[in-house]
Amino acid sequence: MKLLKLNLGCGDKPLRGAINIDNRDLPGVDKVRDLARGIPCEAGTVGFIYASHVIEHLMPDRAVALITDMHRALAPGGLAVIIMPPVGVGYDVLAFQDPTHRTFWSPGVWTYFRVDHHYRLTIDFAGFRAVGVKIEGHVMIATLWR
Repeated sequence: MKLLKLNLGCGDKPLRGAINIDNRDLPGVDKVRDLARGIPCEAGTVGFIYASHVIEHLMPDRAVALITDMHRALAPGGLAVIIMPPVGVGYDVLAFQDPTHRTFWSPGVWTYFRVDHHYRLTIDFAGFRAVGVKIEGHVMIATLWR
């Protein structure tokens, strides 16, 4: 079975070879969907998810639910790449100046989504096997491996 490649919140920047999903019907969008409702695919059918500047626009509970849903959608060994403005590393103004941002993320928050995080025992977060975070210029890039 060929695994799907998703571009979540693609806006006017579709990715070739991906299913481009956005809440607006723009050129290049393959599926119009409010991502607060989750990812429109079966569990374990996705090999790669790209989400650039979309998570921070969701309310906190919906942002966590979407990341958890990424885990559900990804096949074992699948990868999610999430890009957003970071807070706590000198670029806070970029995160806070946009009035459409609903959540604010620091690099350390991503450890909560690891399968071995101690809060995993009490909070139903995703449980990714590996998480990586790097700051490049004014963006934070989180990589989450299923």
